[in-house]
Amino acid sequence: MPRSSLYDRYQKAGSDYQAHRAECGQCTDAAHCPAGHPLYETWARLQDLYLKHFRR
Repeated sequence: MPRSSLYDRYQKAGSDYQAHRAECGQCTDAAHCPAGHPLYETWARLQDLYLKHFRR
């Protein structure tokens, strides 16, 4: 299977985080539950990497 592009991985991470957030009563904009924290961190890291390409 071909490797996903950075954009695809960034979008999937965002979707995964948003799906979790919609169902989680503990996650807020300022704090994340133990399950939501790694989802948010992955999304934020991939977003930073993706946007870095436009700043060159």
